[in-house]
Amino acid sequence: MLDHFQTDVEKSHRAAKRHRKVIDALKKHTRENPELLAMRIVEVVPDSLKRTRSEALNQLGLDLADDEAVRSYEAYSVAEWQVVSWLAT
Repeated sequence: MLDHFQTDVEKSHRAAKRHRKVIDALKKHTRENPELLAMRIVEVVPDSLKRTRSEALNQLGLDLADDEAVRSYEAYSVAEWQVVSWLAT
């Protein structure tokens, strides 16, 4: 059990390191050419949000394309239902 915890901690540290590198690259690009970065963000962010939203809902076992599944979805808590509502909008 402790090995599994250690593995999860190491994964989290690696993910944080990747995110820090992305943030550093964004800061660098912002200083070099803010207009180009803004145009790129407008192109990429909406698709990224859709993909992330879809993946998160799939992890909860919910497909937004299936209206019946959305209607019959039962959340285990108010917080879970809030998350589903935010992801669905």
